[in-house]
Amino acid sequence: MRRNLFFVGALALVAGCSSTGTTTPQLNLPTAAQLRAVPLSLGVSGKTLKGETHVWRDLMPMVGETVPNGIIVSITIKTDDSAAVPGGLRAERVTVASGDEVWTSTVVEIRSDETSFGAVVRGGPEWTVGASTDVVVDFRDSSGGVYQLRAVGQVVQGAF
Repeated sequence: MRRNLFFVGALALVAGCSSTGTTTPQLNLPTAAQLRAVPLSLGVSGKTLKGETHVWRDLMPMVGETVPNGIIVSITIKTDDSAAVPGGLRAERVTVASGDEVWTSTVVEIRSDETSFGAVVRGGPEWTVGASTDVVVDFRDSSGGVYQLRAVGQVVQGAF
């Protein structure tokens, strides 16, 4: 009995110590105002990059399906002259803002070829068809450099 009490007391002490001064790493979520400051084009390794995006909701009804269909975002990064993009670029996060509402996804489906790279993210909020959005992609180069690009005025489309 005394041994169990000692164990419980030690466990409480460890839990108390671990909760003070230690924080769980959290994703730094940007505000809509911060997103509006992200550039529309960006120079990387001597190339000017721009983003092309598509934002839509799958509105096809499914029998027995009660899961809402949030927005899906596809972003493709290309050079302004349609040449090859610098090697080693990889999308890591996509953030979408509509008004002051912001949604971020780090679960991205990566796509790349010689002339572009990008990502697709799914499961976003149920913003209405016709809503205007700004899309920001965070990406890294092979040296670990971090970059952001923004596409403005992307309208949520409805897909059936």
